[in-house]
Amino acid sequence: MSGATLLLCTLALLASGADAATAPTTNLQSCLTSTYDSTIDYFPEKLNQTSDSSDLTYTYSNSYKTIYNAIANETIVLYQCGTPKPNVTATRIISVPIANVSISDTTMVTYFELLGLRSSIKYSTGGVSYITSPCVQSAANTSSGILDVDSYNTTHALEQINSVSVSFGYYDTLTSEANNSVSFDASADPGVLHREKWLGFVATFFNLEATANSVGNTLLTNYQCLNSSARSLNTASPKVAFVAYSAPSQYNNNTASWSISASQYKKDYVSDAGGQFFIPGNVSTTVSYTSSSALLAAVSDVDILIDETYGGSDAATFYTNFGTSSSATYKFVQNKQIWMTDKTENANAGDDYYEAGIVEENVVLADFISVVQPKLLTAAAYNTTFLRNIFTSSSPTILSAACSNYSAPLALTVVSCPLKVSAAAPAASSVLALVVAAASAAVAMLL
Repeated sequence: MSGATLLLCTLALLASGADAATAPTTNLQSCLTSTYDSTIDYFPEKLNQTSDSSDLTYTYSNSYKTIYNAIANETIVLYQCGTPKPNVTATRIISVPIANVSISDTTMVTYFELLGLRSSIKYSTGGVSYITSPCVQSAANTSSGILDVDSYNTTHALEQINSVSVSFGYYDTLTSEANNSVSFDASADPGVLHREKWLGFVATFFNLEATANSVGNTLLTNYQCLNSSARSLNTASPKVAFVAYSAPSQYNNNTASWSISASQYKKDYVSDAGGQFFIPGNVSTTVSYTSSSALLAAVSDVDILIDETYGGSDAATFYTNFGTSSSATYKFVQNKQIWMTDKTENANAGDDYYEAGIVEENVVLADFISVVQPKLLTAAAYNTTFLRNIFTSSSPTILSAACSNYSAPLALTVVSCPLKVSAAAPAASSVLALVVAAASAAVAMLL
C-alpha cells in the first residue's frame, strides 16, 4: 500500500469517527441532531416500575418506548424526535419530548407542577376557574398561563387542542374527538399508591423519567414512613365511614338519597392511617339508602364520618341533610368527629382535594392520621391541608392567586417522620415543608 493510499484511508477513518453517533448519558430534552444509530439506547434514564403500577406498563426500545394503559386499553408509542418513526401498531405514535398539552380537568394539574411542567399546559377543556393552584390562577386565561378553550364554538375548540402536542383527557367528550388525545386516568386508578405512579406517565412524554423517579420516590418514602408509624401505634382502631347526601334534582328524578362509599382508595387511606374502614356487609360497592334514618342506623357504631356531600359546610347543614341534631348520641356527633375534604378551595369552589390531593398522597395520609390517630399528630402540632372539621371550621380556606415563578416546579411537602407519641407536650410542629425541586438529583430508589 502506497503512502498516499494509507493517508487517504486514515483520513476516511477519522472522518467516519467524527460523524459517529455518541450514546447519550441522560434523556434528550430536544430532537436528536447527531447521526441516528439503531444500536444506541436513546433513553438511558428509564422509569422505575413497581407492582403498584400494574395499570401502567412500560417497555423501552432503543429509540422508542411503549406505554400500555390498562384502564383505557390504550397503547401509546413515544419515539425520540430525530429518529425514525417506528412501524408499529398503537393507539397513538408521538414524537418526544413534546412541547405543550391541553388538560380536561383539575386532577392533572399537580402532576405537571411537581415535574416543573406547569408552563407546558396551554389549554383546559374543564374550566381554568376550577383549578386551585395559586400559580395557575395568577395567570389564568392570559397568554402566559392556561387558557380556556372556546366554549361557544366546538370547531374552534378542537382546533385549539389539536394545536398542542398532546391532549390529555378523562371522560371528556371534546378531548376524545381530538386527533392527539391520550387518556389520563389517574383518578380512576383504584389504589392510593397507584396514583403516584402517574407522575411517571406524564414524565415519559417529556423524557423526564429521572425527575419522576426522584419526586415519586420522595413521596412514596414519606408515605410509607407515615403508614408504618400509624400502624405501629397499639391503640383501638376507630371506625371511619365516608357518607354523602344527594339532594333532589333533575339528575336523580327529584329524589333524595344517602350513601356510604366503598372506594378502594378511601379504604387505603383509613387502614394506612390505623383506622377501620366501615362499609355495611364489607361489600365493594357503594351502598345507597332512600332515607337518612336508614343510613344513620347503618353508621350508628361508627366513630368518625367523612362527609362528601357537595356544597356541605357546617354542623347545622349536616344535621339538616342527614336528619339528625346536636343532641343525637352518635359518637361522631358527641365527639365532634365529622370531617369534610374541602378545607382548601379557590374562590370558585374548586376543591384542592381533587387536585393536589390526587397525587400528594403523603399529605392526605397525614391528614387522616391526625383524625384517626391524634396521639401521633395532634391538633396543636399539625394543621390539616385537605380535611376540615365541620364543628371547628364552618367553611373552607380560600386560596389566593399568587406566584413568584410560574416556570418553577411545585415544592413537594414532606411530613416530618417517623411519628412518635410524646409523653410531654407535643413538638411545636409536626410538618416540615421541604422544597423538593423536580429537577433535584435522584435519591436512592426503593425496589
